[in-house]
Parts: sequence; structure tokens; C-alpha cells
Amino acid sequence: MCYLIIFIVCVCLKSLHLFRHIAIRILTFPEKIDLIAVAETGSGKTAAFLIPLIYRLLEAKKKGEIKNKNQTLTYFPIALILLPTQELAQQTYLEVLKLAYRTPLVPALIHGGQDNYAPQVDTFTLGCDILVATPLRLIEMTKNSDIDLSQCTFLVMDESDRLLDSDFAKQTGTIIQQLPAKEERTTVMFSATYNKKVDGLVEKFLNNNHFKLTITRALPAKLSQEFYWVEENDKYGKLLGVLNKLFKIETSKIIIFANNKSTCNNLKTQLENDNYNCLLFHADVSGSRDHILDDFKSGKIRILIASDALARE
Repeated sequence: MCYLIIFIVCVCLKSLHLFRHIAIRILTFPEKIDLIAVAETGSGKTAAFLIPLIYRLLEAKKKGEIKNKNQTLTYFPIALILLPTQELAQQTYLEVLKLAYRTPLVPALIHGGQDNYAPQVDTFTLGCDILVATPLRLIEMTKNSDIDLSQCTFLVMDESDRLLDSDFAKQTGTIIQQLPAKEERTTVMFSATYNKKVDGLVEKFLNNNHFKLTITRALPAKLSQEFYWVEENDKYGKLLGVLNKLFKIETSKIIIFANNKSTCNNLKTQLENDNYNCLLFHADVSGSRDHILDDFKSGKIRILIASDALARE
């Protein structure tokens, strides 16, 4: 890990009063893992994608993985942040400027408007590592060979639900076709809503190992969240470690959610083989559900393995 890079990012975060979030922002984004996130306005999502993005670009530059391929009259951004409107693009660009301050990364901004095409191109002479753009102007600049997206290995789509709707879908598709294949880039999609239409398009843009999360403004005061990124064959071992830690708290009660009934059954068998008594709660469980929940609430049995059927109770 490059301590100089961390120092530079920390200086920027401290000036923005975001220092206390640095570990969360940097360490919870595994390398080369795509993300689809549902995030409401004011949830801090801009910093959530900018901080790890800037960190990873600085790391890549340090290792020589990113080389300046800008040529006369054509510029090759490393990262693209795509937004649906001029106002959002301008707001995001200001955040990039703050967070990239005192780093060798140079952001650039392009958006539609009258008599601003040439002035925007002129700013590229300063650099164009991170490009903040709206779709139509970006397409215009790629057609004119002012911008080339073939080296752009980081894509952020903010308000992706709007970028993928009927008004923007064709433009967004045109832009993505000019990027490296999804296997060769990292893609992050933020959406205010998550519906079947967005879900159906995710497979086109994200790698199979992508993950989904929801970002909210704040957690209840007594609730904390931890996220662990583990390989499939390490998952059970990590779970045992978490259970051992939680069982040291005598009053702790634990709910483990699994995505289907078969997984619930298999997990119960595994844990009981490791001397953990468990309750099981899903649609096929016979007997009184109230009795199961009473045993759990009373602490008689401290682990409840459940499917989404529990959410409906």
C-alpha cells in the first residue's frame, strides 16, 4: 500500500471534514469488482465512488499500469463519470476537484450548451485523467476525435436509472460500446431506484461477480454494519469466526439470512455439526412459527436461520 497516496487522500478528506470515513470508503471497495448501488440523494454516494476511484487511479499510476496516451488533438481519459444533466455534471466535477486536490490526477468537465465546445476542448491541454460528462456532448466529442474512450478502464454511471431510460438509453449504449469490454474495466452504477428494467440491463454492463448494496442517509443509533468480501469456499469459515465473536456476548441473538430454503437447511446441518444449536425459519418448516420465534426471543436458542419468509412475519 502506498502511504504517500493515503496521506494525500487524507489531507483532502480532512479539509472536507470527511476524514473519519476514509477506512470505510477505501477498504470496502474490492479491486476490480463491479457494483450496483441504490442510493438516495444526500446519502454521500458521490464521495462513496470518488474516494476509492481516486485512490485506485493513484495506485495504478504509481505501479505504471496507467500511461499517458494523450496525443495531439485526441485525449484518452482513464475514468469516465457519466451523468444525465449539466447540473449534476457540474456538481460532481466540483467534488472531483476537491478530492483530487494535491494529486497528479487532472479532471475535466464536458456538457452541452451554446458556444462552449471549443473552450471545453481547450481545457484538455491541462489533462483529462477523470472525465465528467453528459451523454450527448461526449458522443459529439468522440465523433470529432477530441476524446477516445478506448483506454477508459473505470466507468461510473450516476443516476443510472435515468441514463438507461428511453430518453438516454441509446446514447448510453453508444458510449459504452466505445469503452473496453466489461471484463477489462470496472463499472459502478448508482441509481435512486432499482426496478426490473434496471435489473435487466445490469448483465449487459456489469461483470458476473458484481454485488448490490443500498446506501441510506444514516443507520439507527444502536445498529452497526460490517461488510466482508470472501470467496465462496471461505464463506463458512468466516461465518464461524463471526459467530465465535458474537457468542462471547452472553445476551447476543443472531439471525442468519440465506437466499433459499435449501441453503437454510444445509447451513443448519453444518452449524449443528459444529455444536451450534439453531432454529430454522422458512416456508417449508412445519410446526408453529410463533413457537420458533418465542424460543429465539427468549434466548433459549440464540441462532435463527431464515429465508425471506421471516421478513413477512
